[in-house]
Amino acid sequence: QSDQGLRFSLKDLAVDSGSFRVELDRSDQLMLDNQAYATLRPGRPIHVLVVTPGNRALEKSLSTVAVRSLASVRFESPDMIATKPANPSAIRFEDFDLAIFDQCKPTEMPPTNTLFIGEAPPSNDWSFGEASGPIQLIDVDRSHPMTSFLEMGNIRIVEGKSITPPESGQILIRANNGPVFAVAPRGPYQDA
Repeated sequence: QSDQGLRFSLKDLAVDSGSFRVELDRSDQLMLDNQAYATLRPGRPIHVLVVTPGNRALEKSLSTVAVRSLASVRFESPDMIATKPANPSAIRFEDFDLAIFDQCKPTEMPPTNTLFIGEAPPSNDWSFGEASGPIQLIDVDRSHPMTSFLEMGNIRIVEGKSITPPESGQILIRANNGPVFAVAPRGPYQDA
């Protein structure tokens, strides 16, 4: 008895939505588990909010044709992330699939998936170490979907801090100063 994954491509099928059935063609003691079903829902661009005081490299990389085919990206300055009572025109985070916070953070965790660059999330569950540099990347967890195709061999980091995720978190990149990239669940959301 063992379990095994099976990877296959649906790229060549002209199917936008529907359900799929996979069936094992052999007899065993429990025939009921020889069938599996999956539903494919129509794709839609994901909605990404980038909150940054200004980062030309980030803005340029998220404005490419390839990114625009997958996501609608909106850039805002950090003053737009104030809470609703303080700022009636503040951003509605629930309208986005992902919020990227570059060198800034909201006062509380928003109801969406998040990626923090250069800041720890506003939660006591995450913490930063002391700044040090230069940073040498040592290990990338290639088994995680976020880092499976990430190539960090030519990346040079002048200065950085280690990060300690919540107990439920998973470290994805380690450097000579400790973990530098991690992801953790938060209810139905993921924070990185």
